[in-house]
Parts: sequence; structure tokens; C-alpha cells
Amino acid sequence: MMPVTLAVAERCDTCLRIGGASRGADDEVERFRSAGRAVVEHEAWKIRVMLTQRYGAMIFDCDGVLIDSERVACHIDARELTAIGVSITAGSLASRFSGVSYQDMYRILEQERDVRLPADYAERTHALVLAACEAEGPALAIPGIHALLDMLGPLPKGVASSRHPTG
Repeated sequence: MMPVTLAVAERCDTCLRIGGASRGADDEVERFRSAGRAVVEHEAWKIRVMLTQRYGAMIFDCDGVLIDSERVACHIDARELTAIGVSITAGSLASRFSGVSYQDMYRILEQERDVRLPADYAERTHALVLAACEAEGPALAIPGIHALLDMLGPLPKGVASSRHPTG
């Protein structure tokens, strides 16, 4: 089964790429271009008129677009990995694995460090990240995202995730 974002992307005619470093977003842009579909790249402040006049809906990625959960996840993963002997910083995780699935990140780290993460590592760490995000609450919102969502008015909106629907 493919991640929800890839399944949704197969039905989209255009990809809107708004700044910020993300290997996953860059890969998605390349998929669109390779398939001959349009890619629109703009700074966030330039998109209101274009979006509301050209498109029927907007689907957002969550991490780094709506909320800053990647920051939280990197700190928790760095702490948890270091605790089991895989010494790494949150900054290193962010720079190397932004836009990369957790599954792929863990596989790469296992190969590079010649270790095997505990079987429950991903599930346990994900629960810690969810709890930390819940604790931060509204402070996780990306600056300006509320204004952007307000600018889009009645345009239908959705959130896509690269996580598999089954977790």
C-alpha cells in the first residue's frame, strides 16, 4: 500500500511547491515533472489569487507546512536513538532526513551504524512525538499559516500524510 500523499498525488494535475528544504517535497515535484504534470513554485504571499481562481481544492502536507512537528520529532528521535546507543543530534536528523519517511530513516541509520533498532522503536517514538506535539499545542503552528488558511476562504482544504493509513 502506498502512502496517502502518493495516492492523492496520482489524482492531482498540479503540484504547488512553497519554499523550505524537504527531500520528500522535492521528490514529489520531480514525480510531477516526470509525469508531464504542472509544478507551480511560489512564495507563500503570492498564492492567494492564483489558488482561489485556478484550483478547486488545496491539499497540504502537515509537517513543516501546517505545523512544526519535524522539529519535535527530530529532538525526540535524537534523544531516543542516543539512549539506545545511536548517538546523533536533532540537527543532524533534520538536515539529513527532512522529507524522508521514518521507515527509510531508521533503515538507513541501522545500515550505517550496524545496529538493529528495537522492534517497538518506531511505534514507541511516534507515541512520544504525538504526546509532545499535543503538549505544545497551538505553538506548533507554522508562522503565518492561519493567515494563509483565512486567505483561501471557502476553497476546500485537506491534509495529506506520508504515513501509511494503517500507521
